[in-house]
Amino acid sequence: VRMEAATQRAVEKGEDHELEFRVILPDGTMRWCRSHGRMEFENGRAVRMVGAITDISKEKVLLDELQESAERLELAEEAAGFGIWEMDTSSNGVMLSAGAARITGLPPAATQTTSDELQQRIHPDDRLRSEEATNKAIERGEGFQTENRVRLEDGSYRWRRMLGRMKQLEGQPARIIGAIIDI
Repeated sequence: VRMEAATQRAVEKGEDHELEFRVILPDGTMRWCRSHGRMEFENGRAVRMVGAITDISKEKVLLDELQESAERLELAEEAAGFGIWEMDTSSNGVMLSAGAARITGLPPAATQTTSDELQQRIHPDDRLRSEEATNKAIERGEGFQTENRVRLEDGSYRWRRMLGRMKQLEGQPARIIGAIIDI
């Protein structure tokens, strides 16, 4: 039904289409396919559809496995009181897992922030130590560990341990990958 509707729109409006669908092969196995199609017109009339159908079964399996892995990680983070983060050293952009967002006092959906925003959540008496540890890791290309009080949404502070490891690209600091733990 969806394929027929997409074909009809392509004929009537000249729209390209992309659809994913399942097929059952003669041996009874099921495969996922993706169809890309485009109408060709002559004198304003649709004369043929050109396109390709690609077997995406492996892609679907990998996506399902990735989703399951992400769900397991999120459950582990929640149960153990930790989160994963990654900072791009050139932009200071930080990606947070749902657990890391929660532990830093952000909503779980807040998975992108900046190191400046996170530093503002650290207790003023702990900020310098945290900044020095991060800067030293970048300068020396080594890991670090700090313990800081982090301000939550209700204004209270909780102790967190932050661990990070520098990753280099072509000998230059590129990113810091780490964990934050509720202590």
